[in-house]
Amino acid sequence: MPSTLRLMLLSAGSLLAHKLIEALGPRRARCMLIGTNSIAEASGNFRCDVAYLVPPAASGAAYVDRVEEIVREEAPDLVIPCRDDDVLALAMLRERGSAGGAVLLSGSVAAAHIMNDKLETPRFAARHALPFAPTASNAAEALALAKAHGLPLIGKPRRGFASRGVVLLRSPAEIERAFAQSTDLLAQPYLDPPSDMDALVAPFEAGLPFVFSFPESGVYTLQVIVGPDGRTSDSYAALARQAGGVAVELRRCDDPRLLESGDAYGRAAAAEGWIGPLNVQLKRTPDGRFVAYELNGRFSGTVADQLYMGRDALHRVVRRFLPAVDFPAIDVSESDLVQRHLCSYPVLREGAAALHASGRWVR
Repeated sequence: MPSTLRLMLLSAGSLLAHKLIEALGPRRARCMLIGTNSIAEASGNFRCDVAYLVPPAASGAAYVDRVEEIVREEAPDLVIPCRDDDVLALAMLRERGSAGGAVLLSGSVAAAHIMNDKLETPRFAARHALPFAPTASNAAEALALAKAHGLPLIGKPRRGFASRGVVLLRSPAEIERAFAQSTDLLAQPYLDPPSDMDALVAPFEAGLPFVFSFPESGVYTLQVIVGPDGRTSDSYAALARQAGGVAVELRRCDDPRLLESGDAYGRAAAAEGWIGPLNVQLKRTPDGRFVAYELNGRFSGTVADQLYMGRDALHRVVRRFLPAVDFPAIDVSESDLVQRHLCSYPVLREGAAALHASGRWVR
């Protein structure tokens, strides 16, 4: 009988949690899945074996305290953050040193801030001479960026995820208004713009479209894993085509220059106290350089897609952090192209009621 891996997923209702469960494949039978989530009516809760209702991760100490209690009660082997807020919370819990024998898949608090604070990220890249998009934190700096790199700029919250709050800044007036209205805004050049950019960002004179999606076909995603000893795995990459900010198609990419960027980012992150998965998002500039514009200290949402391309990230992590656990690699027929389609999962009526009533549901 294979040993059971007690696997805890923070934010079990997230897209990444669904992708991690998909990446388990037939190994799901070897796992006891423990999920936490701040929303009872989330289908990912009920793909776990036990689920807990917790405060929102953004609540800070209350969230960390509750996760600590669950870790003590459930004694997981491995705890995986599935949202950016979880990364920082798990780093804080790791710093407390009170997780028993559980492996918390996060680095130091200082390293987690590099991932979560989009102003700290370019500073980190500069310290290590890594290619990163120029980043402005005020209107004057953004106007200078526009003059040097052209319009539009990408405006994004200093702390955010999943393209939420991301805007196109199409003119100096929009730049000034955006920074006047927000104290948490950053701006970057639009790397690798489409050839019909002018038409795409033209003012909507006849009203705003009810549904608007900016096309993206040149987003590169890199994944590298920093082990508990600080050594990095070989990085692997894919080129994504996105619709509505979500990848709908991924193509394997083995460009040596791109993979070298992943290795360099992994070594730099390890030097600053990071362990666990590191996700790097990049664009290719017209002169052929790969330039990063965002980091995440967690698995990429492409973790299941990468499996179909022959890259078993979960196996790599378990092998590095829990070598005694029986968790075999999945042998798949490798693909160079993976296409994504919607799936449906039920929200159990009695399960949601149990979470609301007692904060805990068991399969």
